[in-house]
Amino acid sequence: PVALLQSGEFGGPALGSLVTIFSELALVTSVIGFVYGLTDSLTDVAGIANEGPEYETYKPLVFAGVFLPPLALSIANPDIFFDALDYGGAFGVSTLFLVLPSIMAWKERYGEEQ
Repeated sequence: PVALLQSGEFGGPALGSLVTIFSELALVTSVIGFVYGLTDSLTDVAGIANEGPEYETYKPLVFAGVFLPPLALSIANPDIFFDALDYGGAFGVSTLFLVLPSIMAWKERYGEEQ
């Protein structure tokens, strides 16, 4: 569906450009959030301050720790992201539509009265 919108056949070239810009901004903001979250986690685990001269000293190592493992995994197995989406989707959907309704029904029937 996104490729059809980007092609400009449906909605014109303006809509195709807007869909492309929106898609790229979504990816960029996702990467920014990933980098901020993982750098904060790595500095916490390593006991490094989040700012100041100590952080500036270790900054290249922290960013290497953020970017190199995903880069190595993606080079070693280019389809790993799609495999992860398949597993995540399968388990997420089964949890959402099989396990949670059962738990909700159980709680409604046998749960504590408040």
